[in-house]
Amino acid sequence: MLPSPSGAGSGFRTIRRVGDHREIPVDVRVIAATNRDLYETISAGTFREDLFDRFSVFSITLPPLRERRSDIPHITDRLLTPINRQFEQEKSGDILQPLISKQLLRKVLGSGVRVNDLENRTMDRSLREHGPVLLI
Repeated sequence: MLPSPSGAGSGFRTIRRVGDHREIPVDVRVIAATNRDLYETISAGTFREDLFDRFSVFSITLPPLRERRSDIPHITDRLLTPINRQFEQEKSGDILQPLISKQLLRKVLGSGVRVNDLENRTMDRSLREHGPVLLI
């Protein structure tokens, strides 16, 4: 593999398969996420600095969901669309704002819920509820 001359995020412009003499042009963008502080892992020697330099073109730091409680109803609404499509139903999360379940908020504040936990709970409630309104 040949490094990109610009090195601006894509990393490689051509690849060569093992044993092949032809170069194949590629346009690659890598989106990666981690819950670790990469600067700490580089200092500890558990993450390669050269990889960080190649891929760290743009960074977003997002606080954990437990610190963004007001996002939960919006995330749940977004999760409902593909769930409704998949199961051919028309559940609504419109009343989630006031209801977003004290139980779920306790879990978010306590043990630290992840978006995939929220997705699983949304799907579970969506399949169990018989009315058009989803009560998480």
